[in-house]
Amino acid sequence: MARSQTSVDFLTITGIVLSLAAVIGGNMLEGGHIDSLMQLTAFLIVFGGTLGAILVQTPLNVFLHAMKRFRWIFIPPKIERKQTLKKILDWSKIARKDGLLGLQKMANKEKEPFTDTHSP
Repeated sequence: MARSQTSVDFLTITGIVLSLAAVIGGNMLEGGHIDSLMQLTAFLIVFGGTLGAILVQTPLNVFLHAMKRFRWIFIPPKIERKQTLKKILDWSKIARKDGLLGLQKMANKEKEPFTDTHSP
């Protein structure tokens, strides 16, 4: 039976935990206190600088699209794997028969998040 993806991505949680452990561990190795990590000034410098760098490198439509999908980190979209695999196999038959342009009509109507053709 195909299992739908509905749980939190394990690697995302691992990355968040690892990055927090590295920051706190590095602070402790240098003899710092946890209080020094909770400074508003440092937060604004790091967060604001990072956000500014992202905005400089990213087109607005891509950034807004990423913000809409941010919740996928914790609540991934439900993907029916069996149905999606069947669609992909059907599409491959059409592409083999009619070429890639034969898929254009279906691509414009497709609502499957895995194949989101309307994203930037």
